[in-house]
Amino acid sequence: MILQGVLDRSLGNFVCLRGYARLGDLYEISEPDQSYQRDLITHQQERMEKFLDEGEYLFFPEVILGASLDGGNHTSAVSDFLSQFNIGKGEKYSFSQFNLNYSVSTRKSGNELRETILYRRATLTINKDLFDIGVFNKFHRIDGNHRLSILSDNLDTPLSTDKLQRYRNLNVPYCLALFLNDEQLKRFSRALFHNINYKQIALTMEQSLKQILEDTALFTDDTLLDKFGSEYLLARKVLNSWDLSMIPNITSVVDSNDESLVSKRTFLLKTFQSLAEIEKISLNEDDLENEMGKFKRQLSAINSLYSHPSLGRQRNSGLLSAYFHYAYHDSGKLTIFNNWVLENHIYETEEIAAKEIIKIFDCVLEARERTIFVSMQFCTETEGNYKAVQDAVTEINESFSLDLKIREIRIDQFKKGYSYKIDDELLMLINDCGLLLADITLGNKNVYHEIGYLMGLNKGRDESQNNFILFHNEAVTGADFHKDHGFNIKPFQVLTAKDTNSLRCEIMAQVKKYYNL
Repeated sequence: MILQGVLDRSLGNFVCLRGYARLGDLYEISEPDQSYQRDLITHQQERMEKFLDEGEYLFFPEVILGASLDGGNHTSAVSDFLSQFNIGKGEKYSFSQFNLNYSVSTRKSGNELRETILYRRATLTINKDLFDIGVFNKFHRIDGNHRLSILSDNLDTPLSTDKLQRYRNLNVPYCLALFLNDEQLKRFSRALFHNINYKQIALTMEQSLKQILEDTALFTDDTLLDKFGSEYLLARKVLNSWDLSMIPNITSVVDSNDESLVSKRTFLLKTFQSLAEIEKISLNEDDLENEMGKFKRQLSAINSLYSHPSLGRQRNSGLLSAYFHYAYHDSGKLTIFNNWVLENHIYETEEIAAKEIIKIFDCVLEARERTIFVSMQFCTETEGNYKAVQDAVTEINESFSLDLKIREIRIDQFKKGYSYKIDDELLMLINDCGLLLADITLGNKNVYHEIGYLMGLNKGRDESQNNFILFHNEAVTGADFHKDHGFNIKPFQVLTAKDTNSLRCEIMAQVKKYYNL
């Protein structure tokens, strides 16, 4: 295999061969250093394929590779190469794994033509024998690993034969840095990777999007739709139509002159991309106007939540995007999410991706949905009823080895470490729980109040009244089903038991059925 290009020192330091080669050839002769390079992940593969297939704006910066000149037995060749490098004549060298030869042309430069410029046209020929028998030490990929990895055999979704061949034949620029030996290759390639990826001050996404979304002459609506995606066009439409003065609480989060912070364009694009991934918005061209209206309605609702002083002071756009994630699910989840953010001071976090916040809260939400709230009159007479609930839940947990335990909550045993208003705490727990077990034995008024609150929540969320179980134990002293069973729950089935043991069995059967166990 042959690489051709121009040979020179970069910034007077590393000797580099720069030129063009087929993407497939560069892939074959190189490999990532697993200590600092990552595999191509699914969403990056999708983005890379889309980028390579669109064509009009297709451009690659250099793929940067590193190679060792001395594999252990060519020290003299390396010394000769370095000592002769500044001499204005062509040379040929044989190194451990490849041959290198170059021709030199010269020209004078400067006002007095005292400086000689050397131009080295070089050819690097890889030792085919080593390559064929699989002992060629592949060049290190310093930058551009993801661009090359699109040709990998280990992609989650394999490329078609035609697409693979087309990608392999793409002509791309490369830079091959030549290091003295293997030790320098390992050390300097890591240093260069760090300098390339972390020391440069890159153009922020917000700065880039400003040019793309606001220059309608260069990037028309059709161009955004065809070449970038519907989410870009939707972001432009919202930017052109929203009035930031109408959402003052959110404006401080997404509208800033501080270039180190994510701002409105980046926020909109990332939010629409994440909502599209979970199919909560449609990116069909005909639906964009409708989606814009829906988004602005959610914007108004979340702006009201952000009137809370703790939310209004923070600048975490990822948190704001997470609010939209739950707003597009239902108002109930949004309320629970807002309670969680405020109670746990999530607003104190620095900028964090919405996906990470959502991942954490979904775990919390799943645990809460496995929480049983027990509503009952807690007294000596009903101790057996509560013990029946405890035993039923314990047996279910032990039988099914649940990772997220179904557990009961008693408000009189709930400890928060500070004084709080019991009514507020009751209502919050009912709002967050997955199932309400309501003991109507003795007809306690507070129990009916809590049942009614949950029914109201369900109605407000447009959900079925199927997340509570009513039960009655006629063995309790003073119990009378006909008196205890109030008229306002007459339409709902009540689990009735003649003694504590049968109550335990009935509750266990119903809870297992509710959780599909």
